[in-house]
Amino acid sequence: MTHSGSMKVLVLDVNGVLNRSMFFPASLRHSLRHWIEPTLAERLSEVLRATGAVVVVSSSWRRVVNVEGLQRELLAGGVECRVVGATPSIGGSPRWIEIEYWMEEHGVQLDQVVIVDDRREMGPLERRFVRIDSSRGFDEAAAEEVLRLFGVD
Repeated sequence: MTHSGSMKVLVLDVNGVLNRSMFFPASLRHSLRHWIEPTLAERLSEVLRATGAVVVVSSSWRRVVNVEGLQRELLAGGVECRVVGATPSIGGSPRWIEIEYWMEEHGVQLDQVVIVDDRREMGPLERRFVRIDSSRGFDEAAAEEVLRLFGVD
């Protein structure tokens, strides 16, 4: 699947982004929806509505849940989104290499992408990277930065 130049893609990590480092779900079930904090989900949903961006999941959750399951779990967790894919898991590679691989495979240019993650670095993708402080999660400052990078006021 090749994407047109106008498509906006938000590359999404979950842990540390949609939950904060001290968060522990009320339910001990091991499904993604229980690890999503409602206020952070709503903030991300607002950004996705404002930008029209689709989601590509880079979170480690992509290793245990397929794309359809990620879509279902994110929606159940309160994130209104359209999941169009997940980055490949390339053993031992930095996450930015996996993101770059997905972009190349799908014909997506860097200016179409914003990466939201609590990792420390994104190599050559750095200028499209919104680094999340895992103690705060997807806060207002992060939301504003995503909007700015996508060119939305």
